[in-house]
Amino acid sequence: EFLEQDLPKGSVRAQRTHYLYDGSLPKKNTLTSSSAYVKVAEGCQHNCSFCIIPAIRGQLRSRPIANVVQEAKDLARDGVKEINLIAQDLAAYGRDWGSSDLLELLKALVEVDGIDWIRLLYVYPENISDEFIEFFASHPKIVKYLDIPVQHASDNLLKKMNRDISLDGLRTIFGKLRASVPGLAIRTSVMVGFPGETDEDFLELKDFVMEQRFDHLGCFTYSQEEGTVAGRMKDQIDEDTKLDRQAEIMAVQREISADRLIDYVGRTVQVLIKGLSDESDLLAEGRLSTQAPEVDGVVYINDGDFKPGTIQNVLITDSHDYDLVGRVID
Repeated sequence: EFLEQDLPKGSVRAQRTHYLYDGSLPKKNTLTSSSAYVKVAEGCQHNCSFCIIPAIRGQLRSRPIANVVQEAKDLARDGVKEINLIAQDLAAYGRDWGSSDLLELLKALVEVDGIDWIRLLYVYPENISDEFIEFFASHPKIVKYLDIPVQHASDNLLKKMNRDISLDGLRTIFGKLRASVPGLAIRTSVMVGFPGETDEDFLELKDFVMEQRFDHLGCFTYSQEEGTVAGRMKDQIDEDTKLDRQAEIMAVQREISADRLIDYVGRTVQVLIKGLSDESDLLAEGRLSTQAPEVDGVVYINDGDFKPGTIQNVLITDSHDYDLVGRVID
């Protein structure tokens, strides 16, 4: 009956889910034996004009801290060394209870034996507090890596996207993070081709990417989603323009990434070893703590006695646009 209802063109009627994983059901690890995702919340409390997720998944619902900690303990027992915390906005964790409890969650997770790396993915910039930065910077188990989506740098488009931050606000939070956390690697995602994006808006974004020199960046073309505010906006951008702008941003990022990775050559770094590489049976593969699984580059290992599922010292001998090459030295 729900699916058969007629809807006005351009609108979506979604049956919201209130599901919240509680850790009691069997879970398949989609990564390697030494790394896993841990989803700490469902839904989203933001109302970005381009996004349909709140309409489908509902408002923010955070898992209890004890529930998340137990999952981490179970994963550690199975040999997992790295957990990657995920949510629509990790910094908002616990706000459905009142004030954010992300710090309390992290303080509990760093006590889990066997987990060596804790990674935070998808942290909205406007929700990053000074208290969070202080704890994040001080604890060795929390890897010095943050995935902070900005979407754009033009105040005009940030407002149209209903993002709760300005260009000055972005500059302030990134400056504070880099000043407080030595060696911090930042990943971000940006969007081109949002309705009404002018050449001037795009150049603001490009200049911002060049200014900030992010360690990792993904650039996506805007997709017109039915049922969203942005989907009903005028001045939709043609697909060719979107693709041209995406290619231009990624060309800039490729140069930034290659330049940053050159600095690793000659250094000995810790690498979480995955095992044989998907690229060749003649290579092993792993990641730095500043490389997230599936979305960032990797470290290819062409020499030395590698041990899958462990963290080993690797001497970096070469670099490419997004990847590094090295040999195990322990």
